Amino acid sequence: VTGNKPVCSYIHTKDRVNFERRQDPSFNKNIHFDNSIGTHSCLAVRNEALPYFDENLIWFMDCEYYRQLYNLWGLPVFLYDLTVVQFLWGGQVSNTLAAGEKLRKKELEYVLSKHS
Repeated sequence: VTGNKPVCSYIHTKDRVNFERRQDPSFNKNIHFDNSIGTHSCLAVRNEALPYFDENLIWFMDCEYYRQLYNLWGLPVFLYDLTVVQFLWGGQVSNTLAAGEKLRKKELEYVLSKHS
């Protein structure tokens, strides 16, 4: 499998009726801990020869995965059409215990050691 993987723009909703906060993905050199792409729902990949999400991570799971994809295929292709709606709810990772500073610090140290 070769070639860059596309990521698209998306928008948030809290009630599945009203839409807010358009997100346009971008890439940065610290993508493994600074998520400028956003939700992994905006990523399109073929289900073959892909890396796995790192099971040691909760908070940095998607941005570390973006680093793995970058290491394999380079920069993604950016599609700035709105094709995904992300539903925000109380049980998502950023609103749970995973949002705790202690866990984030531990995971950040792990991610930095993995990609240094």
